[in-house]
Amino acid sequence: MNIDPLIQAQIDGKLIRRSVLLYVATDTPIRAWTGVGDFDKASDLVDPTGGIYKGLGEIQDIPALQQLVNGVAQRVDLSLSGVDARIVALADAEAAEVRSKAVSIGLQFFGADWAPLGDAIWIWDGEADVVRSDSVSNPDFGRFRTVTLSVGSLTTGRRRPRMTFFTRAQQRRRSPDDAFCDRVGLYSQDTELRWPP
Repeated sequence: MNIDPLIQAQIDGKLIRRSVLLYVATDTPIRAWTGVGDFDKASDLVDPTGGIYKGLGEIQDIPALQQLVNGVAQRVDLSLSGVDARIVALADAEAAEVRSKAVSIGLQFFGADWAPLGDAIWIWDGEADVVRSDSVSNPDFGRFRTVTLSVGSLTTGRRRPRMTFFTRAQQRRRSPDDAFCDRVGLYSQDTELRWPP
């Protein structure tokens, strides 16, 4: 991955000014960032039209993001804490629209004047699953609300079939007249086939 030299210098100098970007590819895209106020971002490969990213303050509980390892796909929960009743109502009303949409998480680096340094670096892609909202009472702070979006990596999917074996019985269940796997039982890992017979 090619990193902008200004960004690399910032990382090397241990002075990092960055924000997390969240993009959900719904019919009207959802754009959020961990800064304050609105951030007008130019278009790129992930967000082809560009637009205003709404400042949501701190997005809570972004876990370490991983890629597929040994067939185990990752699922993460992205939480916004302390949102107002309007955001909770919107999350409840639009939950069905968000399901199965592409979600991208990226990093945007900023210079000393907080002007963007280069393009966003998109680091993780997933698929939105469940939106839920919770309301918790705290004696010190009163009632606060949390909206959580569950996102699976692109290889996570409860609708996909499990891995299977190439056996006669399983193939016949899929297609009763398909004899493709009829001879599989004659082979084992120790079988050595000689050609020509």
